[in-house]
Amino acid sequence: MGNIYGICCDGSGDIYCCDISCACRKISVSTGMINTVAGSLSMDGYGGDGANSVNGLLNWPYGVFVDGTGNILIADQGNNRVRVALQLTSSPVFVYGNGQTIDICQGVSHPLDYQLAVGGMDAGSTEIWTVVTPPAHGALAGFPAAALSHGVDTVSIPRGTVYSPTASYSGIDSFQVRVSNGFSSSLVTVYVSIGANSPGTISGGSIVCLDSPLALNDAVTGGVWSSSNNNIATIDPVGGLVTATGNGTDTIFYYMYSGGCDYSVITAGVVAGNISGSNTVCAGSEITLADPVPGGTWSATGSDASVSASGVVTGLYPGATAIEYSVTNACGTATTEQVVTITDCTTTGISSRPLVIALNVYPNPASSVVDVQWTDPAGSNASVAITDITGRELYRGALVAGNTQIDISSFPAGVYFVKTGGTEVKKFIKE
Repeated sequence: MGNIYGICCDGSGDIYCCDISCACRKISVSTGMINTVAGSLSMDGYGGDGANSVNGLLNWPYGVFVDGTGNILIADQGNNRVRVALQLTSSPVFVYGNGQTIDICQGVSHPLDYQLAVGGMDAGSTEIWTVVTPPAHGALAGFPAAALSHGVDTVSIPRGTVYSPTASYSGIDSFQVRVSNGFSSSLVTVYVSIGANSPGTISGGSIVCLDSPLALNDAVTGGVWSSSNNNIATIDPVGGLVTATGNGTDTIFYYMYSGGCDYSVITAGVVAGNISGSNTVCAGSEITLADPVPGGTWSATGSDASVSASGVVTGLYPGATAIEYSVTNACGTATTEQVVTITDCTTTGISSRPLVIALNVYPNPASSVVDVQWTDPAGSNASVAITDITGRELYRGALVAGNTQIDISSFPAGVYFVKTGGTEVKKFIKE
């Protein structure tokens, strides 16, 4: 944050302040999280009345006050106005209800991200998930969790939350989780049925494509099928027909009326995973990259580095090269990439070849198109993705060195991020 020009506390002790960046922030005393509640971190001006306050513009906000209902009053000095950011106090609502059940096999963890998804109309507020009553026969991970609320017709998801049963336990378990937006909250009770592993043999395949359902069978008849993540795949509980709803991996469970349980991990669509490892290497040296999805192929799109079949990158010349990892299955091909910068580590002087990769986005704010300017002295091309504030990808395409124009007319108004395959990120606002 820059120079602070206004500061106050609300009834919960949370701190609100406005700074030279022309934005006002909220600091949660319970979590330490800092969220922008009004204005822009990169631009001053006047605009945004009647819309989400985080998409509005302020001009040297010099004072801030929070009233008893959570409305934020801002002395917008440069615009000669007092601006009010209204607090919508609707309770966050669990999308799948306040009493939920999950069925899993003994010793198999179950992701809770979508199980605990909430909806609400308080766009811009922070939803916090905390454990109220822990499970008696398992453990929860990923709590407390936090996510921004995005208003009507959207959901907020606590990424990385997981329930893991005690390895040797089978039977019934339960736990309670509360979600709060700082003004109101909701409570969910999750009941867990843990089946003892007495597997039959699940057959039918392990890959389901988005346009072609997959039929699964088990050697033991009369059981019930379920999916651990309906955002990846759904399954007919009686017939065992799997339908892909997204790309990723999912655990399919088969519960037998005798109390036994069987499961199988399937891949829906085709995914390439995320590359891990260093993004810099000295010319003449090596680094090793890895990807969690097996069976893919490595390739280099530039001439400044090479990559082996096992992901070993060798720096050849100072510059930058996009290292790609591609996975192909019956559903098609998916590719992910990481830009590796190669430096001359033999001298302390200035390299004869510039290494700076520049990414610029304009106009900002934008209404119908954005121009993405990509400058790579190594002469390489890359890919570009645009994501919203939740990380949801709305666009991906080739990025040619120079200037690329992207149509954003169909994007909802809000904050977006332009990312290359490396570490370069730029933010822009869609009006």
